[in-house]
This record gives sequence, structure tokens and C-alpha cells, in this order.
Amino acid sequence: MAGYELYVIITAVLLLSGVALWSLTAYHMSPSSQGLHISDAKRRPVETSRFSKQAIFNSALSFTLIYGTAYLLHDVAFTPAPAPLWRVLLEPVGILLFYDFMYYLLHRYPFHEWGVLKKVHAVHHTIKHPNALDSLWLHPVENFLGIALMWFAVFVWSRVFGPLSVYTFGVVFLAYSLINIVVHMGFHFEGTMRVFSYLGERHYKHHASMKAGNFANLFPFYDMVFGSEEA
Repeated sequence: MAGYELYVIITAVLLLSGVALWSLTAYHMSPSSQGLHISDAKRRPVETSRFSKQAIFNSALSFTLIYGTAYLLHDVAFTPAPAPLWRVLLEPVGILLFYDFMYYLLHRYPFHEWGVLKKVHAVHHTIKHPNALDSLWLHPVENFLGIALMWFAVFVWSRVFGPLSVYTFGVVFLAYSLINIVVHMGFHFEGTMRVFSYLGERHYKHHASMKAGNFANLFPFYDMVFGSEEA
């Protein structure tokens, strides 16, 4: 049993993600950031009260799914045994590659081509000019599927390669959470921040239309390989 470390790590990642989300949102609203915006669009095409209710509901759903699944997989996918540093650093890359490939397929086909789930995903696409806070504007079904896919990748990896260190999962969950915020941040940066700006700009182009490409979140080469990259 991995003790309470797993829940401490999850809580720490959620707190850090919350700080990142609200900091990026506040900065986006600040006059000093106007020159960094990808777009000059100011108004969100959703009523504030409706947006707030959906964001709160999705946050509560996320917490429930994350902590609930952690409890269910606690003794199945994780080990209390110390892991070598190379596993803690390299395994997250493999898990995230697996996750993002599955997400690419889910995003490209069910979310953009299949009837019911296309309508589900269209909710997220009502925001054409996203900032970090808009990462919370999505249908609860899409929210559920995204989190379930992350946990599925973790579970499958643990079955194939053996139980994971909770610290390995911490790296996976941190990348999963922060990248989802970063791709919606709505900023164009140069210099050392350019890599994050690149991820945000390619996802910004994706928001323009339900017919747009750029379906991968973490690894753009999936779009490059399968011909759905939009420059």
C-alpha cells in the first residue's frame, strides 16, 4: 500500500494547478498583458452565471473522479516500494505518450466526427478565443472521458510494466493538469517560454472550428504523423 502519499501528491498538484489557472487568468485580464494576447477578443460568448455554474460543476466532478479513482486503484496500480530515479523520470514519458495517442484518437474521431460525442465536444468549441479559465468550460461527459483516459493509461501501464511509484504518477498528473491549462492560456511568448506558447497557439487554432486540426494536446507529432497538423 502506498499510504497517504498518493493523496498528498494529488492534492499538491491540484493546488499548484489552481494557482497556475488563476494566475494566468488574472494576468490575461491585466492591461499589462494585452500585447501578449493571441487575439484581441474580449468577450466570452457565454453568460457569466452559466459559465460559473459549469466551471464549478466540472471542478467538483474532476475532484471526485481523481480522488475516487485513486482510492480504487490505490492497491492495484501503485507500490510503496522505492523506485529508481530513472523510472520516476522516464515512465511518465511513456505513460503520457500512450495517453496522448488515445486522446488524439478520441479527439479526432468521436469528438469531431461522431454524432453524440461531436455535440458533447461542440460545447467546448463555443469558446473561440480561450484563456486559461476556459479550460473549465466543457461538457461534463467530455470532462469524465478525459480524466478516465488518463487513469486508463496509468492502469494499463501498471499492468504491463508493474505497479507505479506514487512519484511517477505525480509527474504524470502534474504534466496532464498543467498542459491542459497552458494550451488554453491565450498568450504568445518568445524566448524560454516559446515552447508553452507553441502548444497554446496550436490549440488556439483548433478552437477556431469543429473542422480544425491539431488534436493532440501534449505531443504535436501525432498530428504531424497522421496529417492533421495546422501550422
